[in-house]
Amino acid sequence: MRTRKEISPQTIAIVKSTAPLLKQHGQKITARMYQIMFEKHPQLKAQFDMSAQANGTQPAKLAAAIQNYATHLDDLEKLLVMVDKIAYRHIQTQVLPEQYPIVGECLLKAIKEVLGNQVSKEVITAWSVAYQKLAEVFINREQEISQTTSVT
Repeated sequence: MRTRKEISPQTIAIVKSTAPLLKQHGQKITARMYQIMFEKHPQLKAQFDMSAQANGTQPAKLAAAIQNYATHLDDLEKLLVMVDKIAYRHIQTQVLPEQYPIVGECLLKAIKEVLGNQVSKEVITAWSVAYQKLAEVFINREQEISQTTSVT
């Protein structure tokens, strides 16, 4: 999983330090993220299984993935299976590279709202960098898959 820009050790340490908070509050964060995203970008609803939104399975899956990412940010190879599974799903649902910044903005806003004073500006900045890295990983993997496979 090579990407153009590496994340600094300080940013990795900050993001990894949030893993326990994400484990505890992750589903609240991701549920709020989806609310924010669908309010600001209702056209994106068409790309999601809204029953999985309603019953909480989608926010739960995303929360687990984000917590896993925070835990293994310094060893992205451990995330290959998860990245592949999500990347194939993104291709099936026609996620576009330009949609990643939308998700990132909504995720950061949800983190701030849900965790409030438990996160500093430094944590939000670190997560912004980490999210950009993750988006790059997904975009690159989705392009690789699309170039070598016909996904239906």
